[in-house]
Amino acid sequence: EDQWFEVVHEFNLDNNEVNLWINGNQVLTGAAYTGNIGAIDFFSINDDHLAFYDDIYYTESIPPIPTVDVTFRVNMERETVSGQGVRLAGSITGWADVNMTDVGNDIWETTIELPVGEAIQYKFKNGPNGWETSQALMECGVDDGNGGFNRSATVGNVNEILGTYCFNWCPNCDALDANETLFAKAIGMNPNPAGDFVNLTYNFESMTNLNVRLVNGLGQVMVERNLDNTLNGSERLDISNLPSGAYTVVFSNGEQVVGKRLIVQ
Repeated sequence: EDQWFEVVHEFNLDNNEVNLWINGNQVLTGAAYTGNIGAIDFFSINDDHLAFYDDIYYTESIPPIPTVDVTFRVNMERETVSGQGVRLAGSITGWADVNMTDVGNDIWETTIELPVGEAIQYKFKNGPNGWETSQALMECGVDDGNGGFNRSATVGNVNEILGTYCFNWCPNCDALDANETLFAKAIGMNPNPAGDFVNLTYNFESMTNLNVRLVNGLGQVMVERNLDNTLNGSERLDISNLPSGAYTVVFSNGEQVVGKRLIVQ
């Protein structure tokens, strides 16, 4: 009496139930209700009392989408971890950084509550600017619409831990160690860290068309070389104009892609 209070009626026409809240307190729960909604009448307690009604609206309730906990993990054993830690960014965060936790054995992880059924894209970051490169994720990623590639997943209906991926690679690090190809073993790079130049060496068993791209943390190609019908030798890349930071040198023979991390000082 003598105060405003909220009244909420909820009619579930699928389950034939009605619920009622007054001032935030549920006073009627799952009462039987059949029929349609024709009108809702509110009356003052008697003829001597005034009642005022305001902000009356009718809306269809949309059931909340269930959520689950999704744990993201990345193996950093092939990386020098930034002093600012490892991060996750993606469509689930508006591409803002989420800090990950070092749980031991070079594994970093974070858990995020996400809606069931949501299709997500994401990447890991080594420090604030150390994005995984699009080229490294070409074989397992999805097109981001701008010519780059992101990791992807669809949220299931139970809490889950996604695969422990190797940073800047498609598979996990154990699979890389077990299945490293002859193509990858035939390629070398020095010095690393590098200053004004970096030497690329290669020694293939047969003639190979080799494409080499030096890519920055945003996926931009800074230097590119195409070496046709090459067998063995070396190629010097001038990197004297590049800002200091982490880069990826991506090697491709048209069938396989290998990425090697390069630090420019």
